[in-house]
Amino acid sequence: MPTPNKARKDRLGVEGNEYLISHMVDYLRGRKAIPEIETRPQEAGVLGRFGTGPGLPPEGLMQLSPDAGMDTFGHELTHAAETQMEQQARERDASPQFKDAYVKLRMDGGTAKSLLNMAPDKWWRQQRPYRASDEEIPAKAIGHMIVPGRGESKPPLHLDPTAATEQQILMDLAARASKQLRQK
Repeated sequence: MPTPNKARKDRLGVEGNEYLISHMVDYLRGRKAIPEIETRPQEAGVLGRFGTGPGLPPEGLMQLSPDAGMDTFGHELTHAAETQMEQQARERDASPQFKDAYVKLRMDGGTAKSLLNMAPDKWWRQQRPYRASDEEIPAKAIGHMIVPGRGESKPPLHLDPTAATEQQILMDLAARASKQLRQK
């Protein structure tokens, strides 16, 4: 089993699998917000988690099961990126273009609300409150784009590609805006 530091290096090396991951890592590096990563067993049915708050590093803490794959890593990294994008959208000097896109797609139930019409009511009701929440839709979508077909819940075919595309558009706008601020 790799040590936490070895696991962090292996995962941040991004072995070609994944523009999605490397894009998030670049964004988080630019914001000086790469989360601390621990590899350790999780409770049954849990492969990873990301958290922020009291007693945790300011960048957040990502905990991964030794059995976690790149999809879980991408899922949890999405939570870290979402945390940073939310902070960035609230910053006084946030790019108006990024802020506008973030408000439209993420605030006031944006993701879940916009995707509600895409998913059958039965699937939506069964997946609430976890899988069909604003926090989990983009994270699950990125995980499923990295390793298609893996996971406990099979969403309607169009849901994950749409949510992952939306996530990447926001990530692109956030990264560009963040880079422009650093260059000032």
